[in-house]
Amino acid sequence: MPVKVSELASAANVSIPKIKYYLREGMLPPGTLTSPNQAWYGAAHLRRLKVIRALAEVGGLSIAVTRDVLLAVDNEVRDGVLPDVVTTTPDESDFDTGSWSVARARVEGMLARHGLGGAEGTASWRALVTAVAVMVDLGRDDLLELVEPYLVICTRLVDVEAGAVRCADDAEGAVLGTVLGDVVLSALRRLVRARPD
Repeated sequence: MPVKVSELASAANVSIPKIKYYLREGMLPPGTLTSPNQAWYGAAHLRRLKVIRALAEVGGLSIAVTRDVLLAVDNEVRDGVLPDVVTTTPDESDFDTGSWSVARARVEGMLARHGLGGAEGTASWRALVTAVAVMVDLGRDDLLELVEPYLVICTRLVDVEAGAVRCADDAEGAVLGTVLGDVVLSALRRLVRARPD
């Protein structure tokens, strides 16, 4: 059932100025014009606003990254591009070259051992090398020893997700699974760490 922007705002719990901003930014498709100053919006608009809120407010993505992710969803991109769209990292030049070189060699060796070679240069690869470079730079061998066990756990986790979530069937599911899954895992990890002894 078509609704006015005020009703859409109420249903989505989003302010009218924010809806207009999303329209200007191309994140929300325009409604059906009924006059030069008025449009009707439908269920697809409400759904899109919920997805925007999930990515930007819950997932913590910037508006620019959210827009890129939505474009990928609209184009039914499922794999490969999405992790790079949602992962942002500093550039290699922001780090000590010695630490970066050690981290790069360590990450490449680990990924090769686990059949994950060929990811070099992707944003996810850079994020991993960046984190490892910081650990190297700080001399935190204790943290470095956790990286490969994390990889093993993540491999199992992704296998479980593949069997349980319909991410393979739709780009929106892949995006939401990635972004919200990261939030859930981070929150659960902190909750488990805070448990009383």
